[in-house]
Amino acid sequence: MTPFNNKSKIFMSIIIPVFNRQGVLWGLLNDLEKAIVKYNIKDQVEIIIIDDFSDKPIMLPSNLAQTILYRNKVNLGAPKSRKIGFQMSKGSFIHFHDSDDTVTDTWLIDVIEQLKERSEIDLLLTGRIECWEENKKPYCSSFFDRHVNQPCQILARLYYWNCIGPLGGVTFSRRIVKNISFDNLASCQDWLMYIEAFESIKTLCCRCDIQFISNKYGSDRISDDPRKKILGHLQLSKRTAMHSPFKRKVRLFYLYAKKQYIVSQKGLILTFFNKHRFRILIIFLVIGAYSFLSKKCKS
Repeated sequence: MTPFNNKSKIFMSIIIPVFNRQGVLWGLLNDLEKAIVKYNIKDQVEIIIIDDFSDKPIMLPSNLAQTILYRNKVNLGAPKSRKIGFQMSKGSFIHFHDSDDTVTDTWLIDVIEQLKERSEIDLLLTGRIECWEENKKPYCSSFFDRHVNQPCQILARLYYWNCIGPLGGVTFSRRIVKNISFDNLASCQDWLMYIEAFESIKTLCCRCDIQFISNKYGSDRISDDPRKKILGHLQLSKRTAMHSPFKRKVRLFYLYAKKQYIVSQKGLILTFFNKHRFRILIIFLVIGAYSFLSKKCKS
């Protein structure tokens, strides 16, 4: 594993964990390679692929520049794979991309030009095009955009809602990524990364006009697994409860917010939810109202 070299000229590292997604990965890599060649930035960008012990080892196209492929010896999960990729990276800015998403033609060069224009940026948020099987819809976090000069306001909202979106729209400074634990959760992994990052962020930037492509279909997405979705939110609540005046009641807030996953399940969680539905609803409404109040920033 190659350690970080602060004398490297690499400007941006793109880290892609992958598990059994050979086909879609090649689509993403081809789109990135086209942009690298078109804008002549091969010496500024490196791509790091972490094969998370796929059933068949991941193979790469032969024409990729500045690309590293590393295969885990066991399946570690996306967060730990991202951490390995970060430890191997050399870039001043770090971008984590899901293997089943891709980018628009100008995404890469637009991100690099924005970061070069303002090198003090700790986190750049871009927009996205959400692609479903039958339609497409552009999206950007209006809350983030409105509070781009108030990181503490965004952090206060993050304890209750993921107001940023998927990782494909986020590029971090290297300094910020060092503060991320990369802990494995059943879901909500991106969300936990944002909370940890915002505890030391100073400068934000929002560019809704720069868009990546977020694919909302596929048979192996975490969002399609109700059990992982519920468990991930309960795991996340252990981290966010310590920052909330509602403490452990935050887990009930998360449960009601994801009730569509609970009602499709059987077992103790569904039994508990049905027995305490009215109480959970009241807690959800109270905490939800609180989460939308403006919070004072600590000096």
